Parts: sequence; C-alpha cells; structure tokens
Amino acid sequence: MDDESRKFTELYRSLMKGDKSKVMEKYAELRQSSGEALSIYGDTILHMAIYMGQESIAREILMRHNPPLTKQNALGDTILHEAAAANMTSLAKDLLILGPNLLSIQNKNEETPLFRAAHFGHTEMFELLAELVRKKGEADWLHWTNKVGSTILHMAILSEFFDLALKIAMKYPDLVNKEDGDRMKGLQLLSYNSSAFRSGRKYGLLKRFIYYCIPSEDIVVKEDSPRRKGPELPPMHIICLHFYFTVVHALTSVVRKINISIWKYLCQVWPMMEGIYKEKRKHESAFKLAKLLIAEDHSWKLSSQKEDTGKTNPMGDIAPPKPEKSENLEGTTLTPLLIATSTGIVEIVKEILKSVSPGG
Repeated sequence: MDDESRKFTELYRSLMKGDKSKVMEKYAELRQSSGEALSIYGDTILHMAIYMGQESIAREILMRHNPPLTKQNALGDTILHEAAAANMTSLAKDLLILGPNLLSIQNKNEETPLFRAAHFGHTEMFELLAELVRKKGEADWLHWTNKVGSTILHMAILSEFFDLALKIAMKYPDLVNKEDGDRMKGLQLLSYNSSAFRSGRKYGLLKRFIYYCIPSEDIVVKEDSPRRKGPELPPMHIICLHFYFTVVHALTSVVRKINISIWKYLCQVWPMMEGIYKEKRKHESAFKLAKLLIAEDHSWKLSSQKEDTGKTNPMGDIAPPKPEKSENLEGTTLTPLLIATSTGIVEIVKEILKSVSPGG
C-alpha cells in the first residue's frame, strides 16, 4: 500500500469513528497532495463526512478549510444532495447560506436536492427546500422530475413514504395525474403495492386482534351539532348542548391520547407490537393518499365510454372485450381499478366504485 492509500484509509477509519482531530490532520495532509476529490468516486471530505452521519466533522471542515461547495462526485451529487439524503436540515441551511446555487444543481440522474429529500422520505428537509425553491421563484419542473420522468410524487410512493406523498399531492396538485417514463400515474403505482393496505396482508389470530386494538390516529370525533335542522331549541338548551359536546370531545381526545401513548410504550417493550403498529400507520397513510388520488382520477370515465369490441372467434363463441385501458396511454397500462382488482386491494376498488356510482 502506497503512502497516499495509507493516508486515505486512516482518514476513512477516523471518519467512521468520529475522531475529529485525526480527520483534520489526515485531511490536511491529503489535501495538499490529492486535491479535494479523495475517493475513487470523486467524493470530497464533505461528501464522506455527511453520508457517514458525521455532521459535526463536516461543520469543522467548513469552518477551518473553506472547501469548494459546488464540487460534484462521479454521480453528480453535491454536498447538499448528501445532506438532503441524510436529513441534515441544520447543515443544509448553512450550506445554502454559503452557496445558494446548491439548491438548483442536478446530479447525473437530473435530480435536485429537493428530489433527493422526497426519495428518502425526509419531510422536514423536503419542506425546507420546497420553501426555498418557492422563494427563489424557480421553475417547479426543474425540481419535480428526474432523467427518466419520475416525479417527486412517484418516488415518494415507490419508496412507501405515504405521509410525504400526501403532502406532495396536496402541495403540487399538477403532479397527481402526471405520468412517469413508463406512462404510470401515482395512483397506478400505488395500486400495484398490495402490502401498503390492510387487505393485502394476512395476519394470524393474535396479530389480527392486536391490529384492530391499535387506535387509529386519524379518527375525528364528530359532534352531533344542535344546529341541525329540526325544532328550534330554547337558547339555554343550546348553550347546555354546546357545553355537553365540548366536554365530551375534550374527554374523548384526552382518553385517545392516553391510549395512543400506552400503545407507543408497548411498542418499545414488545418488538412484534411495534411492527404491527408501524404497519397500521402505513396502511392508514396509504389509504388517505389513495382517497386523494382517486378523487382526481378519471380513467374510469375514459374506459366506460368505450364500446364493447367483442368479436366472434373461429369456434363461434363471442370473445370478451380487451381489458380496459386509459385512452391517454399507449394501450399498455391498465387503469387503477383493474390493477387494484388484480392485486386484491379492496380499499382502492371500493373507493373507485364509490366515486363512479351516481351517489358517490
């Protein structure tokens, strides 16, 4: 092993251990002889410190050595791409003060740091960068899509960060019906993921019991308002009813919070409980996302307008019509309803049918 390789190995090991003084010493030596790109992938010391989770060392290097901020590695990632992937929001703020242009630099997959934050499901980082993009007044499409046409919404769905996907769909409604490079919309991608829904999972008796005992975090207590149509009540009765429902709502809320706290404690002491708890939360998030996407999906309308194209085969039988496909696709992608039916996602099928029905 030559001297350069030995120094780099020592630097790498020091980074892994978080030995700040040793890192500073070896970096100063390597910087003089090797420049900024230290690894075979073109990573700088800041790239390595960030993806190893050594934020304090990264800050020390920034203060002492003033390294170039916009340098990209072999994948085209800047240090802000790495910070976005590692969810180092405080460091990201400081980097953008020192180098505002970092916000818009794309890597070789044409992904900005905002896209990376969505890919890794870091909601706080995503919201920080999204707000800075808005203030900067840049074109949204620069940050929304990557080289193959996938959007931040597609990526959040594929990575199963459904809470973040819901935020993205609400913040950027134009992305809801946007197709990726394979001409797939977000709802279609979600419809392929049966494990994201309760109907796609099979539990034993004990796990099923625990699953249904876990409180739902999105329960809304509906008040039976005294203002509904009917005989008018005396003012004093209305005041009493308001007081009654306020007290009931407050008590219900307190009991529910205590219940959730108890379950969270049980999750800490019983690993199986934690797994079921997290899975139920995922199912709830996926269902809320599905409801929003279904409300904006009109593929069933396109399908229902098609005529029955059944033809007689040589045996004299009537061949069934071809499967439904959206007219805005190239005849290769099934509608969300058919996808969800084939994957057994009952929740999506029911919601779509509810939206199709006249009373839905």
